[in-house]
Amino acid sequence: MKSKPTVRVRFIAYDGSQQDVVIPEGWSAMDGAIQYDVEGIMASCGGIGDCATCHVYVHPDFLSRLPDKQPFEKDALKATATDCLHNSRLACQIDATADIDGITLYLPEKQL
Repeated sequence: MKSKPTVRVRFIAYDGSQQDVVIPEGWSAMDGAIQYDVEGIMASCGGIGDCATCHVYVHPDFLSRLPDKQPFEKDALKATATDCLHNSRLACQIDATADIDGITLYLPEKQL
């Protein structure tokens, strides 16, 4: 039986500490953060893009590899607890694909 391809995701906390996770393709970065207890990702809405408690800042090298933000994600990002920047995304909307293997996501100081 062939195993599903995996994607590496690096989360860097506000204090500079980092945690690397390896998740199956098809999961979201938020799914990986929850599975591996990444501190700083709350995911209060369970990944439907409604709560903005999985807000992350995407490393510039990976921005062009992600699909454009959908209107509901843009709206949710307006309610983040920290500054919404050009590289702000919801981790629940970042799908693990081979294109983003090795992605670095920076966590804001707080989610609420």
